Amino acid sequence: MNHLTTAQEEAANYFDGDSLIEAGAGSGKTRVLVEKVARLGELRKTPLEKIAVVTFTEKAAEELRERLSKRLKSSRLPQGDPLTIGTLHALAAHLLRCHGSLGGIAADFQVMDEGLADLEQSRTIREGLLALLEGKDPQAIALVETYEYPKAVRLVQE
Repeated sequence: MNHLTTAQEEAANYFDGDSLIEAGAGSGKTRVLVEKVARLGELRKTPLEKIAVVTFTEKAAEELRERLSKRLKSSRLPQGDPLTIGTLHALAAHLLRCHGSLGGIAADFQVMDEGLADLEQSRTIREGLLALLEGKDPQAIALVETYEYPKAVRLVQE
C-alpha cells in the first residue's frame, strides 16, 4: 500500500466526479493518480477502459503507465483492460483517428508543425485570392488594385 498524506488520501478517494490533481514538482501527484485509478477499479468497480488520465507531458504519461502497470499487477483487476493515458494532444489525435470520419477527417491525417502550417496557410491564401481574381470578384480586384498582388496577399494573411 502506498503511503499517502491526508490530503493525498482525500484526493485518491474522491469519486464524485472528475478530478484535477494540481500540485508542485515532487509533491506526489503521480502517486495519487496511480492510487486513484487503482481504487476506482478495485473499490468502485469502474472498468479501466472508462478511465482517461490526461497529462501535460509525454514523460508524465509514460511515468504513469509504468507505475500503474506495476500497481495494477498487484491488484485483482483484469490485466487486459485498456487504460487511456496520454497528453491532451495525443488523446485528441487518437479520438480523431478513431472517429474523425464522422466529421470528414481521414484516419491517416497528420499534424503539421508551425512552419509547415504557415507555408500551407500562405499557399491557400494565394490560391484563394487567385480564384477570386479569376472569377472577377470586385472586392478581390479592388484589393489587388489598391495594394498590388504581393502586398494584398500579405494583408490577407494578417
